[in-house]
Amino acid sequence: MDYLADSNGYRDDTRLRCIGSIRGKRNRYATFCILSIYHIIMIKASIAILLLIVITNSCNVEDNPVPDRIIQLNENTEILYHQKLNNYEHELSILLDSVNDSRCPTGPVRCFWEGNASVKFELLFVDEIRSIILNTHSQFRRDTSICGYQIELLEVNPYPEYNNPTAIEDYRAIILIREN
Repeated sequence: MDYLADSNGYRDDTRLRCIGSIRGKRNRYATFCILSIYHIIMIKASIAILLLIVITNSCNVEDNPVPDRIIQLNENTEILYHQKLNNYEHELSILLDSVNDSRCPTGPVRCFWEGNASVKFELLFVDEIRSIILNTHSQFRRDTSICGYQIELLEVNPYPEYNNPTAIEDYRAIILIREN
């Protein structure tokens, strides 16, 4: 293997080619070196591949990362945050759109009332989209009749815990859909 020597006579195998040196401040020498053409091409190719990987991974092809599922009428069904449930026979779809959870958390806290979790659902009947909000507290609407279906919110999980906030994507609801 050939070694190159810098202007001070040190042997170097980094494939740098020194093209000269000038005397700088404090009597130090600065050496001007260039990389071989091969190494420059390899560096550019590596940067291009790295950028391609970053761009490919940053593209969000699908807005809904939770896969769609089939929902059966007259059965308790769990629906995850941003999951869409479909009943193709009845041309009905439901999406858990958002959760607002103000229930009293478990742990060393005192609450003057039990609180409420309200859940917004997007319903698609044939070609009509409707939004509904259902609640866990009995003083608020827990079920509704819409377009010939009765939709009831049975449960929202997980239940809040003191000093342990729940990420929105961890929420899920148990619902029941029946024909009127």
